Amino acid sequence: MKFAPDGRTYATVGADRTLRLFSVKGARQITQRNVGAVPLSVAYSPDGKMIAAGCQDGRPRIYRNNGS
Repeated sequence: MKFAPDGRTYATVGADRTLRLFSVKGARQITQRNVGAVPLSVAYSPDGKMIAAGCQDGRPRIYRNNGS
């Protein structure tokens, strides 16, 4: 789990090959994305505009953080 730089959202990754984005207020799920491989880590860019998932296959997945 990693909090966004602005503190309003957080991202999680799971063995079910998903990256999920949640709102801190109310812990509401905002979006879910299948990353295609088992993600082991997650990180936000310093400006919060991108989210990266480090996956078991050694290939990072990078997504725009548009909240959808």
